[in-house]
Amino acid sequence: MLCRVLNALFSTPPLSRLAPAPRIDDRTDMGAFLRQILAEGTTFLDKFAPWHEVKGRTVLDVGCGLGARTAAVAIAGAAEVVGIDTDTEKIRWAQTLASMEGIDNVLFVVQSVSRAAFRENRFDLILLTDVIEHLTDPGAALSECARVLRPGGKILVAFPPYLSPWGAHLFGHIRIPWAHLLFPDHEVLETWRALHLGRAERGAVYCSEGRTRCIMGAKTVAELWDLNRMTIGGFLRLVQETELKTCMLRLKAPVGLGGFLRIPSAGLRERVVTRLVAVLER
Repeated sequence: MLCRVLNALFSTPPLSRLAPAPRIDDRTDMGAFLRQILAEGTTFLDKFAPWHEVKGRTVLDVGCGLGARTAAVAIAGAAEVVGIDTDTEKIRWAQTLASMEGIDNVLFVVQSVSRAAFRENRFDLILLTDVIEHLTDPGAALSECARVLRPGGKILVAFPPYLSPWGAHLFGHIRIPWAHLLFPDHEVLETWRALHLGRAERGAVYCSEGRTRCIMGAKTVAELWDLNRMTIGGFLRLVQETELKTCMLRLKAPVGLGGFLRIPSAGLRERVVTRLVAVLER
């Protein structure tokens, strides 16, 4: 009950402005949504500068989802782009997008990154953005990425650490920062499901069959989005276990909280940082 009451408060001004959650995209019209995110192009790559050049490169987009990011990289001049995802429905939408835009240098494949069917040294660049926190075996995924990456190639990684304000990916319906740390799982799940189902009944949200099963079957907050509870420390330890080296590591904090990153406390860092951005090199 307390979670529902506080969520209503955090959903209205001024609290919604004091603790702004990530943007929510409208997916009710899938065609319009695909065109919208494709139009946003490769702006996500700017966060990885100066290691963000894609022109003339062979690129693997791991967890490509609906394919807009993959297609944008292909349009930007990549020689070849392969997008992989384990969700068959998302791959179908990605193929639809490529066909709709007449993009012929991109291939979408239903495949797991932990068992990548690619030869060694296949790619110049690998995109691992907003996906490593969803993988069952992120260590195996990083090892496979290293195997199919050519020597000197780069892996671009970005994700929200689990202990951060929005690390549980609940912001679509719950606007309370750190809600997954402040309330019991069952209370958060009940609040999130009630709001989601209400929007779904009004036709205000798109949801695939697989996603619906996940929503209704989740017993913990982490299961709601198939999260492995990846933290900053956990990610850095995984990298150390591979042959990869870190070229760049940037930690993003909300406006006004960046000063806390200067305090030498790993626990505080985990809770303040909203996004980890890294470039790994083989």
